[in-house]
Amino acid sequence: MTAATTTEIFLIAMGIIFTVPYLIWRFLRTDYYAPLVVVQILAGMLLGPGILGKFFPAYYAYVFRPAVIAPLNGIAWWAVMLFVCIAGIELDLKKVWRHRSESVTAAALALGMPLLFGSLAALGLLRYAGDRRTRLALAVRARGRHGVRGHGPPGPGSAHGKTRDSSPAAGAATAPLRKPR
Repeated sequence: MTAATTTEIFLIAMGIIFTVPYLIWRFLRTDYYAPLVVVQILAGMLLGPGILGKFFPAYYAYVFRPAVIAPLNGIAWWAVMLFVCIAGIELDLKKVWRHRSESVTAAALALGMPLLFGSLAALGLLRYAGDRRTRLALAVRARGRHGVRGHGPPGPGSAHGKTRDSSPAAGAATAPLRKPR
């Protein structure tokens, strides 16, 4: 028996993503209290790493491997853009202008509330993270890990133009980096 190719596993993942929410929606008859889109969102949470990946890690690692996740993410971004495009096409600007106070209020709340609650959560996390040195060390490590210029060692093709020699003869170039204090 031969191992499944990435294309075959991608098709299996797409089949799971499309059929599981629909079958839940149809067989549990949730259309009265939960439309299909809500069932799809909840099924996406169930099929993600938090639940499926925790209880069935081998299955999750086999089906949702990085080579499959990358094209799935591309399709997801395309679907979001298509959804926004269709919503924009269906928007009746005359009705929006007629009900402009409600439209402006809804738009301001849709933008402002997540911004407000996200900022409050960030402030809470900053206070919870510990003393100032711990927060500073976490910030420096995060910047270095994500490649912000001026933080962390320069790598191949970096703005510094230097590469690190990983051969044993390189001496100090292969010494481990010190952790921030």
